[in-house]
Amino acid sequence: MSAALLSSGCVTTPTQQYRAAEEQVIRETVLLEYLASPGTDPLIFVAFRDSNFNFSDPSDAVVARIKAAGISAQKLSEAGYDEHRNRIDKASGKPAKLYYSGVVRWLNNSKITVIHGVDCGSLCGGFAEFTMEKKNGKWTRTKTNRMITI
Repeated sequence: MSAALLSSGCVTTPTQQYRAAEEQVIRETVLLEYLASPGTDPLIFVAFRDSNFNFSDPSDAVVARIKAAGISAQKLSEAGYDEHRNRIDKASGKPAKLYYSGVVRWLNNSKITVIHGVDCGSLCGGFAEFTMEKKNGKWTRTKTNRMITI
């Protein structure tokens, strides 16, 4: 019976809880790795993206860890928009970038599809979608599925 439930796409409550907890770790890890790249702008906002492609703010604890890593970041909800719908810093009115990460799809409990990207204006941005696998208790990138830049 449980094989039928799993093959039909049903996921048990313990599996849902496991995945929800793991997603928090994965999104933060991917976002921190992405922001550690050279050339990250000082005026940035951060967000998590869910499997339905909706953005949400990271928790205060996640933002504190990002700042502790030496990256000046604010939550997406603190951003504003200019007359062209480009993201700006509300305080200064200067252009800003949004960096995000999220789990797109679970392939099984130790293999997922993840996305990270940047949105910096109407014709500026990009994202990468890749596969991660959990090996020896750690999530690692194993394959880049696609990269898009604008």
